[in-house]
Amino acid sequence: MPYEFITRIAQVSAQEWADLWQSDYPFIQHGFLSALEDSHATCTASGWQPYHLLIRNTQQQLTAAMVLFIKSHSYGEYVFDWSWADAYQQHGIDYYPKLVNAIPFTPATGPRFAAIDTRAQAELLTVLQAHLKESTFSGFHSLFPNSQHNTALINASYTSSSQRALLQTSSQKETLEQGLQDLVRQRLGCQFHWFNNDYNHFDDFLASFSSRKRKNIKKERAKVLEHNVRITTTQGSALQPKDWAEFYELYKRTYLKRSGHTGYLSAECFALMGQALPEQTLLIRAYAQDTDENSQPQSPTQHPIAAALYFYDSHTLYGRYWGAIAELDGLHFECCYYRGIEFAIEQGLQRFDPGAQGEHKIARGFTPVLTQSYHYLCHREFSHAMTHFLKEEAQHIENYCQDARKNLPFKEDSVLQKPDCLINLHA
Repeated sequence: MPYEFITRIAQVSAQEWADLWQSDYPFIQHGFLSALEDSHATCTASGWQPYHLLIRNTQQQLTAAMVLFIKSHSYGEYVFDWSWADAYQQHGIDYYPKLVNAIPFTPATGPRFAAIDTRAQAELLTVLQAHLKESTFSGFHSLFPNSQHNTALINASYTSSSQRALLQTSSQKETLEQGLQDLVRQRLGCQFHWFNNDYNHFDDFLASFSSRKRKNIKKERAKVLEHNVRITTTQGSALQPKDWAEFYELYKRTYLKRSGHTGYLSAECFALMGQALPEQTLLIRAYAQDTDENSQPQSPTQHPIAAALYFYDSHTLYGRYWGAIAELDGLHFECCYYRGIEFAIEQGLQRFDPGAQGEHKIARGFTPVLTQSYHYLCHREFSHAMTHFLKEEAQHIENYCQDARKNLPFKEDSVLQKPDCLINLHA
C-alpha cells in the first residue's frame, strides 16, 4: 500500500486529482488549493501547513486522498476548540500541532476525502490512524464533511473480511480495531441555508412568506434603491485583474475595521482563485450614482463601494467574502443574500450557503440546519472528557436549531428541509 504525505498540492497532477475526486465542489479543486499555497495563505508560516495524504496502488494509480493541514493554531477553522487548547496548556500538554482535515477559511459542507472504492477508503483511514500513533500531533479533526463520510468516520472499525485482510496478525487486528473505534467523535453545529423549492423567480420565494414578513423584505430592498446604488452581477470568466484588485481593497478595509488585521487572503490569492475557477466564481458589486438637480441618477462611480464574492458548483451557491467602503442601509443584505438568491434561482441551484453564523439570516428565509465535524484526541483522558462535552453540546445544538426554525418567516403550511439534511444525523 504505497502512500505519502505531500507538502504541496503540485506534487500530484491536477488531472490525477480531478479524476479521483469526481466532484465540482469548488473548494476541493486542485486550482483552488494551489491558489492558497502559491499566495502563501497556506504554508508553515501561516499555521496552515499542507500535509495531504495520498494512497496509491502497486501500479502507482492514485486510489485515495485526504486534504490535510498541520495546524499550529485554531484560526480560520470556524469550529471552535480554543477551550480544548487552554485545557491542554493548563495541564502542561501541547495541543499544537494538530492535524486538520478541512478547507482553510471555508466553513462550507462538502467532501473532505476521496477513494475509488471502500477498500481504498479503508486503507486511507488505516494509514491515518497509524500515523497519528507514530506522530506528535495532539489529534485529528475533520471539519464540515458531508454525509457521505459519516459511515467511514463513525464506524471506522473495519470488521469486514476484505478490510481485515489488510492486517497481518490477529494482535494487529485487535489493536487497530480498538483504536479505530475510538478514532472520532461527532460534533454538531448550526448554520442558516437557503433552499430552492422550485422557485421560478424571487417573487416566488417571497410568496412563501407570511404577508407581514414579505413586506419587510420588500421594504429592505427598496431602501437600497433610495441610495441611488447600481448593482452588477459578473461571473468569473468576465472578471479582469483590476476587478480582483478592487475587490481585495474592499475586503481588506472591511476586515481591518472588524478585526484589526487585513484578512487571511491576499490580492494575489483572489486573482489566482479567479484564474483557477473562472466558471465557478461570481462577483456582485455596488456602485454609487450621483444625481442631478432633479434627483435623477447620473453615471455610476468608476470603482465599486461594496462587493460580495461567491463560489458555486452544479448544486450549491457559496457566499464567501464581503467588502465595503460605505455603510448603506440594506446594502449588505442586498449583495450578500438577495442577489445571491436571485442568482441561485436563475441557475437552478438547489441550495445557498451564505457562510457561518448570523441569526439575522432566519428572517430573510435562511433555514437553520445542522452541520458536523469529527474529532479525535490522542490523549486518552482528554478524549473521554471531550466525548462527555460533545454529548451535552449536541443536545443543546439540536434544541437551538429546532427553536430557531420556529422564527422562520414562511407560511405555516410550508415544507422545510429536515434539520439534518446535510449530515443525515439519524440515517
